[in-house]
Amino acid sequence: MSRYECIDFKVVLSAYLDGELAAPGRADADRHLLACRQCRDLLENAERSDEAIRALCARDPAFAERAGVRRSTLYRHFPDEASLFDACSSHWNAANPPPDLAEWAGIDDPDERLERALPELYGFYRRTEPMLANLLRDEATNENVQRHFGAFRGYMDAARNVLMQGRHDRGQARSRVRAAIGHALAFETWRSLVREQGLGNVQDAKLMGGFVRATAGARAARR
Repeated sequence: MSRYECIDFKVVLSAYLDGELAAPGRADADRHLLACRQCRDLLENAERSDEAIRALCARDPAFAERAGVRRSTLYRHFPDEASLFDACSSHWNAANPPPDLAEWAGIDDPDERLERALPELYGFYRRTEPMLANLLRDEATNENVQRHFGAFRGYMDAARNVLMQGRHDRGQARSRVRAAIGHALAFETWRSLVREQGLGNVQDAKLMGGFVRATAGARAARR
């Protein structure tokens, strides 16, 4: 039997992942993994956690260094992938806050409010694009991403509600304006305009601001 018992494998795992086990020790660990399904599952979870660290901390590669630890040390302090994901998410969110909706709500005129909101939101997208793209990619298949990204979905709903304030359209006209604002706020919209259509930092917000105003003005033009 391998010298590595299941009760000790969590300690060995960090060194195993980082390639720090000497050849004989790694060979013993490999033999134990072949015989132990529980430890194979533990290794798979740790490898997914490694992906989570790289994705969630991509914008802050010095995270572990500032904490005074090596990356492998992080694993020893989190019992599972969800706990690690929570910690990395909290750190990333604190370092990358989205625009303050209360400041938008303080602007009375809805068109002026929109002119303030879109450049600020698009600037946030520009700063956080790699992370948001990864989260959107994984949202459908990763429960941890779904759980945390729900808060961002709630923020986006609140942002659209703020930008609808003061608009007096009713019925289908209001639904169209609401849809136009939602489209303008979407990360996918910004990314398409900038990455696929090649618009610059100012052009993207101006184009979508004009789109919303045109949608809101269509009903007035038909009166």
